[in-house]
Amino acid sequence: MPAQAKPKPLDYLAFALISVIVFSAAWGIAVADWVPRLDLIGLTTVVALCIGALIATRPWRQRFAVAVMAAYGVLWITLVAISYIPDKVYGFTWLDTLRHLLVRLGEHIYIWGEAALSGGVGTDNTIFLVILSAIFWLVAYVAVRCTVLRRHLWGAVAPAGIILLVNMYYYGGERSLLPLLVIYLSAVLLYMARLYTLNQEQQWQFQRVRFNPEIKRDFLQLGGVIAIAAVLFGTIAPTFAGAPQISGLWREISGPIRWMEDTFSRLFTGLQPHGLPYANPFGRTLALAGQRNLGDELVLEVRAPEASYWQAVVYDHYEDGAFQSSSTQSLDVAAGQAIVPSLGSSRSLITQTFYVFFPNSTQIFAAPQPVSINRPSKAENFSGNETALWSMLTPLSDGESYQAVSAVSQASIKQLRAAGQRYPAEIRERYLQLPDSLPGRVRTLARDIVTKAGATSPYDQAAALELWLRVNIKYNDQINAPAPGRDGVDYMLFETEEGYCDYYASAFAVMARSLGIPARIVTGFAQGQFDSQRGLYVVRQYHAHTWAEIYFPNYGWIQFEPTASQPSIVRPEDVNSAGNTNASDREQNDRGRFGGREPEDQEFDPNTGPASMLGTLEAVVTPPLALPTPVLVAAALAGLALLMASGGFLAIGWYEQRGVPKQASGGAWAYARLSRMTRWLRLNLSTADTPYEQAKTIGAAVPKRRDEIDQLADFYVRERYGCAEIDAAETRSIWQRIHWSLWQTGVKRRLPHILSLPKQAWRRIRR
Repeated sequence: MPAQAKPKPLDYLAFALISVIVFSAAWGIAVADWVPRLDLIGLTTVVALCIGALIATRPWRQRFAVAVMAAYGVLWITLVAISYIPDKVYGFTWLDTLRHLLVRLGEHIYIWGEAALSGGVGTDNTIFLVILSAIFWLVAYVAVRCTVLRRHLWGAVAPAGIILLVNMYYYGGERSLLPLLVIYLSAVLLYMARLYTLNQEQQWQFQRVRFNPEIKRDFLQLGGVIAIAAVLFGTIAPTFAGAPQISGLWREISGPIRWMEDTFSRLFTGLQPHGLPYANPFGRTLALAGQRNLGDELVLEVRAPEASYWQAVVYDHYEDGAFQSSSTQSLDVAAGQAIVPSLGSSRSLITQTFYVFFPNSTQIFAAPQPVSINRPSKAENFSGNETALWSMLTPLSDGESYQAVSAVSQASIKQLRAAGQRYPAEIRERYLQLPDSLPGRVRTLARDIVTKAGATSPYDQAAALELWLRVNIKYNDQINAPAPGRDGVDYMLFETEEGYCDYYASAFAVMARSLGIPARIVTGFAQGQFDSQRGLYVVRQYHAHTWAEIYFPNYGWIQFEPTASQPSIVRPEDVNSAGNTNASDREQNDRGRFGGREPEDQEFDPNTGPASMLGTLEAVVTPPLALPTPVLVAAALAGLALLMASGGFLAIGWYEQRGVPKQASGGAWAYARLSRMTRWLRLNLSTADTPYEQAKTIGAAVPKRRDEIDQLADFYVRERYGCAEIDAAETRSIWQRIHWSLWQTGVKRRLPHILSLPKQAWRRIRR
């Protein structure tokens, strides 16, 4: 086992700088205010830095020091957590109170852990605080230990920097995090200068080199100058980080990161969003959480022939007080390619133009039901080509636009009443799902509402639920979140009797499902404010909205609006035999589906309009090349293998040619390559050996090619010292015969070392 690295005396200036580095990331989390009382993260960081400095300077073995730091961490984080949990329980004595609080904390951890492992939804902010505290406890100790040992510079500064940048990327609130980034960069450069000075001073003392002690000040002054340059860079860093080119590259390689984003949003649904983040505003999980605070930032401008909701994500599965988009399949969609689900009849195609003002957003918005986008995109679909969410392949820059085509329902109330209940099997299976834990009084309330209303058809029952919620539930977006494990719909209906759109839509969908009516919820934005001068809808952040949809046979998904603060949806009462609305209904409908004024008709690009892209809704979109799947897979694998082989050949040629003089030819060219390959063969040749002696050593490692290697050495000696002319073609021919043997031998000689790497890594972990 390697000897334990001896701790060096703690340099107070280096410790102060590393403390500023770590604390800047912690304070950035506190400023973002994702959950209340995140100032505890800053306090945790200070305590961890102080305890870490005491432990790291002790002459203890690494495993023992880590164990002591971990024990202190568990104790401190437990105290932080029990001071944070909202549902405290007190006893008669302080010891009894501590026992009750520890039991309650264990319940929080168990409920959250069960949800995490079962694919459920986590709504407990206590766990978020616990995890953040543990992360900063670890980051602080690693930073201090690297400072004391004066090793692994990036291990000391990089974790805090990553946390700070990720926090800046997702935070879009009013408070600026730029000063913290400037402080971090300045402290990092000063820290690097300080550690470099300390290491150089140690080497000079060991080598007995005399130096002026004021050189420390000179290095710090130089570091200060570089830090000023970092400040100037920091002022443009957010713009650079948000550049479409950088973000586009990130989005292309961030498949696992997107999965992590979805998982994070599922496990921590209680976080408070702020402003416009550098990310998509709506995720795959919509939880019934606490109060929300939405700003008035401009997010969309929409040019469309009629008012509508602007759909972002569709949710189908209800569990643990949250709706999720579950069991979707990803589909690459070409520009203008139509995705045609079973939309039903009485629909008309409309084209909308969206101007997006989200920083680096890839999320696509469209009126329900979207069927085509004029840009390359990726669709996440349920079975039957029903789109759950749609996203661009590359982010849109600020103010950039796209066109979407949607099939908007024109079904009348009479048609929907007569639609019946012959639901397809996949619709019943997906959209009638309810958890076993749903309180029975929710089902009872739904039955009582439709019974008192005398509603018999699914449409009338849905309308009765919609009206009851609008009349009996008060709109309030500042309510407290339900307790962990408490069903959010039951919480709103029977405890608070108030809520906001997420609660209204969820309660409507859950009660409709309890009556056997397929229902789902959709999130996005309401129609916004119509600008008559510009002829478009202006959508701001506070227009973020969630609504519900009911499935009707032959007519597809129809929107319902149970939220009391939103205008009701206007529908025609009847249609005539020709399929047109009656005159009175048409006059009412012309005012807009939401009672708002419509923009004037606009001319759309005929190359991207509804007719050219879709034809009719019943058209079947045929892929341009219908090859069997095994053929496509084989072709893809062959192309990948060809690409990898080409890259491998280029890498081999680059390695062999590196260091070879450009003017070299004949024997000099071949022997330079041979000398280069000795590094690959793991051979240590003496510079005192002659070319023949070196060739003998190489030939011993590759005995099959000993004669050719000796011949190349002879060519080199004759050309270099005998001024003989060597045929370049002959030397290249010999090299082509032997170089693959050199590569194979190098692999064989390196293989034992490669196979031992996992064992060495395991030994390091155990230490």
